[in-house]
Amino acid sequence: MNCWADALLRACRTMAAVFLAAIQLQAAPDAVPPPGMVPAAVPAAATSAIQLPENLAAKATATASSEHNQHYLAKFAIDGRIPPAGSRTADLDAAWCVLKARSGDQAQFTLQWPQPIEAAEVVYYGRTSWFMNECWKDYELYLDDRAQPAVKGTLKMIHGPQRVKLPPGKVQK
Repeated sequence: MNCWADALLRACRTMAAVFLAAIQLQAAPDAVPPPGMVPAAVPAAATSAIQLPENLAAKATATASSEHNQHYLAKFAIDGRIPPAGSRTADLDAAWCVLKARSGDQAQFTLQWPQPIEAAEVVYYGRTSWFMNECWKDYELYLDDRAQPAVKGTLKMIHGPQRVKLPPGKVQK
């Protein structure tokens, strides 16, 4: 199965193509590294003293145009749990994935907050618990139902965080 296909994902703060393990929206300032990332100038032992920004995605309601089944719901993409690469069933109830037979390797993933929020970046983690090639590839991020994407690009097929900077401003969806 080759899920490394181009896809469109109309979403507020997330990525595009076939599987997604976790998303974290980092609040400003964006100089603070996402979880698991250590700045080059800071020794690993000192990372416990770093105050990480709040994960704003956890405060949103997540919906998707496709969900594989009850064990791979959109809400699991923002719960902060990231299954290890190759861990197989560790991603049950801890990752979101689409039902390829219906979605055709494309999906819309939406986060919506009760009040507008200000986010600096998206931190994307691909779903690598089964196969590395089940990560999303191309993405487009749409803010508040605007017609044009605020950000678009291509993700790497890797395990671990990938940062996507967002334009300044508040957003609710």
